[in-house]
Amino acid sequence: MYISEIRPYDKKRKKIVLEDGERQFLLYNGEISRLRLTEGGELTEAEYASILQEILKPRARKRAVMGLKDSDKTEQQIRRKLLQGLYPEEAVEDAIAFLRERRFLDDGRFAENYIASLKGKRSRREIYAKLLEKGVPAETAREALEEFLPEDETEACYKALLGKLGARGRSAFLEEASDGAGAEAEEGLPPEQYRKVYAFLIRKGFSREAVAAAFRRLREEAEEA
Repeated sequence: MYISEIRPYDKKRKKIVLEDGERQFLLYNGEISRLRLTEGGELTEAEYASILQEILKPRARKRAVMGLKDSDKTEQQIRRKLLQGLYPEEAVEDAIAFLRERRFLDDGRFAENYIASLKGKRSRREIYAKLLEKGVPAETAREALEEFLPEDETEACYKALLGKLGARGRSAFLEEASDGAGAEAEEGLPPEQYRKVYAFLIRKGFSREAVAAAFRRLREEAEEA
């Protein structure tokens, strides 16, 4: 095969594009000089395999480990990051396998930790959607939710309701509700505000039953105050 293009990528590296156009990777300027790579020059399969084994795979592994330094990542997130760094597919898969073998990469564990961080704050539906966005396989996400997040979402919905109302809104609600102001359907809120808060909670993924229960709990607090 021949090298169809050697293009500057940044101050220290260049992008190497091989003739098939599907294989491309980054090398430092010094490496290109040492390997005597030139645009239009030949690169044998053995030479490419050597570059892959001695330079690109170790570098991809190191980059993948560094990606986990600050927080857990999903397999998809790591794979996407490496591909964005122009690592060849062979180097990417090698890095993923390396992380799996050492239990550095575990989508199930990622899902568990992510659920724990949002438990009681977000609906199951919203957490599930966010897990999928981050690359957790659907089945893994469902299994983690079943194990670590009960079906009852009333508490999470109640906290979301308080957060939406804010301290001032909650005080006003309690005052109006305790005085018996407002129609029952509006749960102690002016109709327009009630509709906005209700729609907000539904968009968050809470069921109508959970929203009704959250408003009912807040109303009961007002009556007991």
